[in-house]
Amino acid sequence: MRGTFARAVLHPRGLLHRRPTDAALVPAIRASLAQAVPLIGLGVIGRLDLAPAAGLGAFAGLYGRDEPYRARAVTLAGMGVIQVLGVLVGTLVAISPQRHLLAIPVVAVVAGLTTLYCDAVRTGPPAGLFPAYACAIAAFLPARPADVAVRVGLTAAAAALAWGIGMSGWLVRPHGPQRLGAARALEAVAGALGAAGDAAARHRAALGLARAWNALDAVPGRGVAEVARLAAWVARAETAFRLAPAGTPGGLEHARVLTGAARQLRDRGPVPEVAELSRAEAGAVTGLLLEPQLAAGSLRLGRARPTRRAAVRAALSPRSPAFRLGLRVGAAAALAGTAATVLGLGHAYWATLTAVAVLQAATTAATLQRTVQRAVGTGLGIGVGAVVLSAAHTPWALIAVLVVAQLAAELLMPVNYGLAMLAVTPLALALVALATPTDTGVLVGDRLLDTAIGALAGLACALVLRDRRGRDRLAAAVANCRTLTAEAGSGGDTDAPRRLAVALVDLRERYDVAAAEPWPDALPAEEVLAAERAGHEALAAALAGRGSPAG
Repeated sequence: MRGTFARAVLHPRGLLHRRPTDAALVPAIRASLAQAVPLIGLGVIGRLDLAPAAGLGAFAGLYGRDEPYRARAVTLAGMGVIQVLGVLVGTLVAISPQRHLLAIPVVAVVAGLTTLYCDAVRTGPPAGLFPAYACAIAAFLPARPADVAVRVGLTAAAAALAWGIGMSGWLVRPHGPQRLGAARALEAVAGALGAAGDAAARHRAALGLARAWNALDAVPGRGVAEVARLAAWVARAETAFRLAPAGTPGGLEHARVLTGAARQLRDRGPVPEVAELSRAEAGAVTGLLLEPQLAAGSLRLGRARPTRRAAVRAALSPRSPAFRLGLRVGAAAALAGTAATVLGLGHAYWATLTAVAVLQAATTAATLQRTVQRAVGTGLGIGVGAVVLSAAHTPWALIAVLVVAQLAAELLMPVNYGLAMLAVTPLALALVALATPTDTGVLVGDRLLDTAIGALAGLACALVLRDRRGRDRLAAAVANCRTLTAEAGSGGDTDAPRRLAVALVDLRERYDVAAAEPWPDALPAEEVLAAERAGHEALAAALAGRGSPAG
C-alpha cells in the first residue's frame, strides 16, 4: 500500500473529522420513538423476550430521512417489507435442525442481496446493514415453530409504526424535505461563489443542485405554488453558479442573496418570491410542474429515476458496480461469521454484521477509515456499554438505555462514524440483554472479539475484491462529457445542457472513487479537468444564450 494512501486514510485528522450536519434532531427523535413505543408495549405485557423482533421492524424507519414524503413512503414501505422478510428467513433458520450450519451462509446471502438492492435503488445509508441484522438476530436467537408467526407479525407491526412516524411530518409541513434540499443547494452555491478556485466547493454545489432538483416533485392539487417558488430559487442558484465568477463582487452579491433566501427556506414562513426570472429559469420551473417524474426543463440537473424493477434488473448484471458490491459484502459476511464460529466465539453474527457495516463505504480508502473508526469506536463503546448495563438492573432501565442510545446514534452518525459507535455498541448490547439476559462480561468480550474479526474480514475483502474497473468507467465518463459538451454547444438538442450537467456530476464522482483506491492506475487527471472546464463553459454559454441575468 502506498504510504501517501495510508497516511491520508489513517491520519488522526481524517479519523476524527467531524462532518457538518444539519436537520438531524427530528430524524433522530423519529427513530427513537419508533423504538420506544413497541418496547414499552412489550414491557407492559411482560414479553420483552420479543424485543428484538420489534426493534428490527423499527429499524426500517432509519431510511429515507431526507427524501420527499412521496418518495419516502415508498422507501420506508419497501425496507419494512425487507426487514420482515429478513426476520422470517432468520426465524426459519433458527427452527431448523441444521441451524448451526445454515445460519452464517444464509445471513451472508441476505447481506449480499440486500446490499445489491439498496445500492441499485439508492436507499442510502444504512443500506443493507439492517436487513442483514434482522436475519442474523432472528437466526441466532432460540425459536420454536410457533414463534415464526409471532415474530414476523410483531416485526411487521413495528415497521408499520415506523412508517407512520416517518411520514408524520407530512401532516404539518408537506414540503419540508423539498425546502431543506433547496436551502442546502443555495448554501452550497453561495459557498462556491465565495471561494474562487475551490474545485471541491464547486462539486458540492453541483451535487447540491442535482439533489435539490431530484427532490422537487410537484403533487397536483396540493402546494404546487410553493414547489414552483422553490424551483425558481434553485433555478436562480444554478444560473448564478454557472455564470457569476466566484470571488468577484457580482459573485459575492449572489452569495449574499442566496444565503438569505436559504435562511428563509429553513424557517416555517412562506417561500419568498424570486424577482425577474429569465426565460431559461421560467422554463425550468414550468417543466418541473408539467413533468414531475421526468428530468424536464432547460436547467434541471436531476435525472429521471428508473423504476425500481429496472434498477434492480440492471444491478443483477455481473458487470454492474452494485453486483460487485453485493458480492464483496456477501463474501466478507461469510468469511467473518465462519471465522468467529470456528474460533468458538459467542454471538458470531456480530462479526458478520461488522463486516457488512464497514463495507457500506463507497471506496477502499473510506472502507479502511471506516474499519479503524469502527474498531476504535467499538472498543470505547464497550466500556460505555459495560458501565451502563451494569447499572441497568431492570428491563425498564434497559429500554431507557436502548432508546437513548438510538437517539445518540442517529445524532452522531452523520457527524463521525467512530463517535456513533459509542452509542451503537450499548444499543446492540441492550437489545440482546432484553431478549436473552446474559452476563455483561460475556457480552462485552464477545462484542470486542467479534468486531475485530469482522473488521479484518471486511477490510480483506475490500482489498482483494476491490473494483478494478474504475479507470474504464472514468474514461467512459470523460468521453460522455465531451460528447454532451459538443451537443450543448451546437444548440440543436435543447435537453443536452441538462444531460451535460448530470454527466459533470457523475464525472467528478467517478474520479473521486477511482482516485481513492490504494493502488490506482495512472488517472487522466488533466483530461478530467479539461472535460470539466469545457463542460462548464458550454453550460454557461447555453444559459447566457437563453437570457439568464446572472452576469
